[in-house]
Amino acid sequence: MNEILMFKHPSLYYAPAPVLISVRPKWAEKIRSLIKPWELRTRMCPDGEYYMYETAPVKRITAKFDMRCIGYTDRWTEQIETKACVDIGEFEQYKGTKSKYAEDEGIYIHEISNLKECDLSLGSFGLRRPPVSWMYLRS
Repeated sequence: MNEILMFKHPSLYYAPAPVLISVRPKWAEKIRSLIKPWELRTRMCPDGEYYMYETAPVKRITAKFDMRCIGYTDRWTEQIETKACVDIGEFEQYKGTKSKYAEDEGIYIHEISNLKECDLSLGSFGLRRPPVSWMYLRS
């Protein structure tokens, strides 16, 4: 694959409940400031409502947004750098974190919209620890 495969139809993979997603502070700040409208993940995340947990040292839920999977790629492009704020080195390094059991080497592209900042603790959702990647919240 040479470019981004953009999905033409809405995903059929909808979250049955809100999702808590862990994001490092470097990326969370860019998401909150709206300069990073794309989130890259090694596995497809369900479309739906998300709460963003900022990992250490912040350790807080700092935003709520809608997110949907819009594409897939196994190659870096300038569009990845512009919309996901990820350079070619970071992309290749992240791609290398996929499980050796993964059936592919690509990265899923998720679009963030309707962002609202918030300040919540994990305890607000009855949680003691954050997810490694993401988890469903009890509705």
